[in-house]
Amino acid sequence: MDAFPTQHQQHPAAPASPAGQKPRKPWYKRWWAIALGVVLAIGVIANLGGNGQDSPTATAETTPASSPSSSSASPSTSAPASPSTSASATAVQAAEVEESESPTSTPTPTPSEEPEPTPTEEPEPVEADPSDYEKLTARDLALITKDPDAHMGRQVQVYAHITQFDAATGDCIFRGNASQANMADTWDYEHNSMFMAETGIGCEALSDFVGDDQVHVLATVLMSMSYDTQIGGSTTVPVYQIDGIELVQ
Repeated sequence: MDAFPTQHQQHPAAPASPAGQKPRKPWYKRWWAIALGVVLAIGVIANLGGNGQDSPTATAETTPASSPSSSSASPSTSAPASPSTSASATAVQAAEVEESESPTSTPTPTPSEEPEPTPTEEPEPVEADPSDYEKLTARDLALITKDPDAHMGRQVQVYAHITQFDAATGDCIFRGNASQANMADTWDYEHNSMFMAETGIGCEALSDFVGDDQVHVLATVLMSMSYDTQIGGSTTVPVYQIDGIELVQ
């Protein structure tokens, strides 16, 4: 009969390890080693994660090709206007609007300078031609003295004795007694008359004549004139325009 197995037979022994090797410990007896490995793995992963975050930043700074600004348009064409430029443009537009809305002022007319009159030389008086003046008879002169207005414009030759040529008459008019011829005596000049040079030969032509002179006159009958006499009353006489005059005696 076979013998009952002993206690050692009921629990067979582990197989023998190869020669030269120590027997392996169960896994639950190596827990501290596993825990240490896990901690080291987590540290390595964290270190790698930190380096991974720094790496893109360094790449972005050192690699212009990957910079977003390099792929965008040039700042000179896409950059917005500076505040000073915008303010200047706004001020110009405001000035234009104000100028367009302001009322148009009426221009003040510039006074034009009046042209200075060109001095004109007075024409020299033309000497009267005696042949253009009628020689009178005593009757002709009497008719002119009677009604001077009926003979206005008639050109005649008369002789006169100057009876008044002073401050009362002035430089352009003298009073004299007329005759149709040169008389030997002053009392033979019988027709009271007035002689005026202003509208004829000119006042300067009489500057050398005085009262009591006897003259030869080329005259034009102008009109009649009435004046008061020194003895009272008034008288009407013919007025002759002096076109030419010369001293007789």
